Amino acid sequence: MTLLAIIIFGWPGAIIGFAFLCAGIVLKKKKYRIAGAIIAMGFCLFTSLYPPPVRWIGLSSILGIWISALWKGKHPVVVQTISIMPMMILMLWVGYAVLSE
Repeated sequence: MTLLAIIIFGWPGAIIGFAFLCAGIVLKKKKYRIAGAIIAMGFCLFTSLYPPPVRWIGLSSILGIWISALWKGKHPVVVQTISIMPMMILMLWVGYAVLSE
């Protein structure tokens, strides 16, 4: 049970979800983007429980990954790429904090 929680809320879920989001943007496949958003949700929800600076990035990354997954308007690649930036910033920030200890 602990391994499942680590995979869902930890780095494996974040990396796999981000990879699926990027693959969905590049290949223009909505099913990959939705799968990536679902997989990355655990990491984003977990980091939204952190103190306020990281909390707001965690919450905005949840919004961003779902905008990226479901966007159908004009300039889809540009909007989808910009909307996954909070997720990328969150991963870099938490990764730097963990590795700098």
